[in-house]
Formats: sequence, C-alpha cells, structure tokens
Amino acid sequence: MNRNNIGLLIQKYYDGDTTLDEEKQLLDYFTNETVPPHLEKEKALFLALHTKETIEVPHDLESRLASMIDRLDKETMPRKAALPRKRAMVATWASIAAALIAVVSIVVYTEHRQDAQTIAMQTEAQNAEKMYEQTRQALALVSTKLNAGMDQVQQSKAELERANKVLNQQFEIDKQQK
Repeated sequence: MNRNNIGLLIQKYYDGDTTLDEEKQLLDYFTNETVPPHLEKEKALFLALHTKETIEVPHDLESRLASMIDRLDKETMPRKAALPRKRAMVATWASIAAALIAVVSIVVYTEHRQDAQTIAMQTEAQNAEKMYEQTRQALALVSTKLNAGMDQVQQSKAELERANKVLNQQFEIDKQQK
C-alpha cells in the first residue's frame, strides 16, 4: 500500500471520517506489512483498538470495588469535619483581605485621579494665562502697526489735499482764461 495513502487514511481515521473498508485497509497494513518507525505509535494504538481479545473481568470485582469505596469513605470522614471549619476560616480571612485590597485600591485610584485633575486644572490655568498674554502682545503689535499705518495715511491725505488744492486752483485759473 502506498505510504502517502496510509498517512491520509490515518488522518481520516483520527478525524472519524473513514469507512469500514478504509479501516480494514489500515488493519491489514498494520498487521501484515513492515511499518516505518514514525508510524509505530499509530500501529500500537490501532492494533490495541482493533484486537478482538476479550479482557477477563474477575467475578468478585464489583464487591471488591464496593468495599474499597466504603473503606475510603470511612477514612476520609473524620478529616471532613475539620476541613469545612478550616476552609470557612480561610474563606473569611480571604474575604477580609480582598475587601481591604479593594478599599485601598479605590482610595489610591481616587487620590491619583484627583491629583491628576488638579495638575490638569493648574496646567490649563497656566496655559490660559500664557495664551492671554500672547494674545495681548499680538494685539498690541497689531495696534502699533495700525497706528503707524494711520500716520502714513494722514500724511498721504494731507499731501493729497494740498495737491487737490493746487489742481483746483489751476483749474480755476484755466477756466478764467478761457
């Protein structure tokens, strides 16, 4: 049988997808052919699952199991009484410890959060003051530049008025000459 087919059949077998004929092919392969070392484990497992040998069960197995269970129950009974009390005490202390951890965690978290909020508010106030100062300086600069520009406009206006006056006089003179 082809070794690639054996690998595929083994995978199908593990997936539960083999037919009875395919399982018979696997059984024939594992019982009749030399198996490579990497398939020895699969051979042992497959042959163990498909061997028709019956296992003999002793006739007194049931009574021996029942007596063993009874004996184990009796051996563990005295310890069971002490265990719940001890467990209850451990559970109580564990609950107290958990509650304390929760309270401490909440307090630390709240304090840290308040500190962070305070720092954020202080930083925001400082930033607001800086922004106000920068805005005031920018507006002062704009005002200075506008005032300088207005002075130039006033000078230009005065020159234009003088030029207009001269032109008007010249027009009057020209009108009179005509």
